[in-house]
Amino acid sequence: MSKKIEDENGNVYVQKKPFYKRVWFWIVVIIILGGIGSQIGSSDTSTGNNKSDTASKAINSSSSKKASGITKSKFDQIKLSETDGTSLSDVEKSFGKKPSSTSTDTIQDVKTDMNTWTGVANAGLGSTIAVGFSNGHAVSKAISELKVNRSEKIDLNKFNSITNGMSADDVKKSLGEPNGLSITSIAGTSAEDWTYSSGVKGDMGANCIITFQDGVVSGKSQTGLKADSSSKHDESSESVSETQSSASTTTQATTNSNSQTNVQNKSQSQTTVSNSPKKINGAGPGTTSSEPKDTDMVSIGNGSYSQYNDPNSQTDTPKEEHDLEEYVKAHQNDYND
Repeated sequence: MSKKIEDENGNVYVQKKPFYKRVWFWIVVIIILGGIGSQIGSSDTSTGNNKSDTASKAINSSSSKKASGITKSKFDQIKLSETDGTSLSDVEKSFGKKPSSTSTDTIQDVKTDMNTWTGVANAGLGSTIAVGFSNGHAVSKAISELKVNRSEKIDLNKFNSITNGMSADDVKKSLGEPNGLSITSIAGTSAEDWTYSSGVKGDMGANCIITFQDGVVSGKSQTGLKADSSSKHDESSESVSETQSSASTTTQATTNSNSQTNVQNKSQSQTTVSNSPKKINGAGPGTTSSEPKDTDMVSIGNGSYSQYNDPNSQTDTPKEEHDLEEYVKAHQNDYND
């Protein structure tokens, strides 16, 4: 509302309010701010939608790319048989494309047309699928470089635990899924090779192959595998224990043998002394006789000796007895040794 002002001369003036104090001005300002806010919100929504659309396209593109690869399940669906195995056209239809290369091969004296596909899903860059056909039917198939996550590494001990006659399920429980498969079915016989090349303990390029014949293990081979260090320690401890036990047994046997030898030597010594009578009569010691004379010394055991007295002899005189006693005393140590 305008304000009237009268000056000292009686003149009347009308004072107007500034525009920024007028109601209409602020209404206009509010409307303008509301429009700007609406434009900003619309822009944010549009940007969010664009981002969402971009993410959706990326996911769809990734899914489409993954789906375009040949999956392991499609490989498993190929039936092998010389009479009613899957045809080449059916495999091409399942894989969604023609083979990357073809060749001719001979498997178990059977000529086959090999067809190879690349672009395997969840596999290495060099992964391929090869299918062999005979008379228009699939009789062999192989897949390589599949990616497999293992909870435990495959070492030489695990490999050695695989024995002939084990089933495929038993092998999977011990080693897990293989990285490669090669399967043939010819003349009513099924043969498979399972290759394990990832998650193995050993040198670079280490791997092992398990061979099956009609569903059970018939052979195996390995390259560069190593045993787990803890297992080596256990085997070393057992070897040391066995060596110590063997050494203890050998020592005891040696001790017993030495004891027996000492006993035998002592017995032989006693026997030698008792069988070596000395002649005391004028000739002196050193002359032996097949039978003791009445003047001979004979062993009576425990290192003691006595003169042999022939009851029919009349030559035992006091002097001879005295000489005998003196000789025994002088040579007592020799007999004891």
